[in-house]
Amino acid sequence: MMSKASIETQLQKESNRLASLEETLIRSDAATDTMLKMLKGFDGRLERLNATIKPVHEETQRLHRRQENTLSVLGELDLILAHYKIAEEAESVVSQSPSNQIEQYLKKMNDIKSAKDYFEMIAKSEGHEKADDVVYKLTCPFDKGVSLLDEEFKYVLQRNSQPYNAKLILENLHAIASGKEPLSLAYDSKTAPLWGKVVKLPSQSVQTELGMMASWLLKLSTNTVTNTTENFAEHRVRGMRKCLDSVRNLINEEKFDLPFASPSAAKGKYADSQRRESNIFGSISSKIKNQFTTADRSPAPTKKRESYSNRENIKDDNNDGDIDFFLYMFPVVFRMTELEVALANSIFSKKTYVSYIMSTVFQGVFKTIHEEADRVNTICRKGVIRHDTSVILYVFQVLNHLRTAEPHFNNILQKLDCKKRYLDSLIHSFSETALQGLTELNDFIKSNQDRHALMPPDGTVHQMTSNIMIFLENLLINKESLLELFASKPSKEREAAHYLRNLISSLGLYLTNKSQTYTDPVLVIIFLLNNYNYMSKALQKKNSKLQFICQFDSDITQSFVQKCISYRQTYARSWDPVIQQISSDANRSFSPEKLKDRDRQLIKDKFSNFNKAFEDIYRIQKAYSVPDPELKDLLRTENQNRILPLYESFLRKYEDCGFTKNKEKYVKYRVEDIKRSMSQFFSA
Repeated sequence: MMSKASIETQLQKESNRLASLEETLIRSDAATDTMLKMLKGFDGRLERLNATIKPVHEETQRLHRRQENTLSVLGELDLILAHYKIAEEAESVVSQSPSNQIEQYLKKMNDIKSAKDYFEMIAKSEGHEKADDVVYKLTCPFDKGVSLLDEEFKYVLQRNSQPYNAKLILENLHAIASGKEPLSLAYDSKTAPLWGKVVKLPSQSVQTELGMMASWLLKLSTNTVTNTTENFAEHRVRGMRKCLDSVRNLINEEKFDLPFASPSAAKGKYADSQRRESNIFGSISSKIKNQFTTADRSPAPTKKRESYSNRENIKDDNNDGDIDFFLYMFPVVFRMTELEVALANSIFSKKTYVSYIMSTVFQGVFKTIHEEADRVNTICRKGVIRHDTSVILYVFQVLNHLRTAEPHFNNILQKLDCKKRYLDSLIHSFSETALQGLTELNDFIKSNQDRHALMPPDGTVHQMTSNIMIFLENLLINKESLLELFASKPSKEREAAHYLRNLISSLGLYLTNKSQTYTDPVLVIIFLLNNYNYMSKALQKKNSKLQFICQFDSDITQSFVQKCISYRQTYARSWDPVIQQISSDANRSFSPEKLKDRDRQLIKDKFSNFNKAFEDIYRIQKAYSVPDPELKDLLRTENQNRILPLYESFLRKYEDCGFTKNKEKYVKYRVEDIKRSMSQFFSA
């Protein structure tokens, strides 16, 4: 426990502390009273200051508003005076040509337009009669200025636009066709120098001037169709048409060897040559092939004979250029279109204007294309009526051309918000012609019963056979276009194969009927054997397009093989007269000492009859033709295997039996002689 002394000491400390706190509180209260007195004095002073400053501030604001109003009125007065001055000087301003001062001229025209708009507003809102007079006074020079700008736009455009170099475009197409590096289609800063060789576009400064004039003129109207857009579109269409005319002239003058095969290039040219692809759109994957070639085919007739498809030419020389020119139009137009879009975008800032202009350009150019298409289609229809297979192939080439070009043209149109599909009607028209050609060709072959038609005298492959098989091979190069003709069927592939099978069947019927014109029954067999062997080889050839038919008719090749075997067996019976004379009679034997005159005469007759029968067959069948080396060797080998053993046995039995003193008269041929003679069969 704490002591009493310590407690008193602690109590004394706490009393002293309390006294100190009381003293501090008294001093704080005194300071607070002093601060309150000071704040009250400051508040009074602020009230007196506010009463003094507020009237001054309000007066200053009133003076500032008066100044602003005065300046605004003076500005409006200056503007009105400027408008009146412009109205006075407008006639003299617009009378000056905008040439070489486009920017200044447009500034002055903007001033005239502003003045005209101002007075129109005054006249409309206040009915001010004098304002109407000023509006009338400004309208005439303004319209004149607009007209002068329109004319200047046309003049600058024409002065600085050079025609397309058709020759260079065609050379570019030939470079592509020959596999050389093509000119890039994309028009940008990198390819501009290359494109500059094809066409000289307006310089950048001229494009800027044209863009300034076009932008100003187009602001005057809310419509897309204006004189400016019309003039620009018409001018560019004329330039593109001139280029197409130049292309036609170059083709007509035969300054270029065409990389595309037209009917004119294909007439009578079913000779061996190497097919090649022609990528006519450069970087665009468009494959236009030479349709009229027969590279690496089974042997065709070697003798020249008149082709059924070329007895009447469907075209004269004047039509050749039209046919060839039509193939060139699309790649040429495509290249020009790339440039036209670039030029239009550089001059017209709004996409709507560019879309309208390019739509107009497309309409103008495609009018020319449609006219050419109608002309070419008419020529092709005449060829179809005459069953010219080269024309049918050409139509399919055109369809491939159109279908390849269509997505690329549509892509450009889509970028321009143009929904019209320009090539659809052309594709439809040529598809009808192609289908008509296929149908009429089949009907022609099926119904052609003219037995007086020209036939190969040696029984070789008929020209119709080689033409049709080559036609089918080349037709299947255009398989996609062929399948599109049967797109409405459940299976277009099966339907197309069925048509081709029917065509071959019609050809078989045609050959059977034609074979009856021969008076020699053996020649009938050789003729049919040659033709069915040719068709069989064409169908079985490795990598042949005709294997498409076999995919849907697996029996066709086997049926042809069986026919060939049957014809070979039938042909073998033509040797029966020879075999009959040399067949051994196993039950009869002759001894030189016991030969009777009757036996001697019988042996003499056998040799004489054999000699005559063999010589007759040799004379006749040596004139036969079997163009396929494999079939020729097979027939010769089968003949030798059939005859030589019998003749050798025949000689061994009768040669030394003493049937005659004049042996050379009857034994005219040794076995080697017969073999050598038989190796000369089918040599026509």
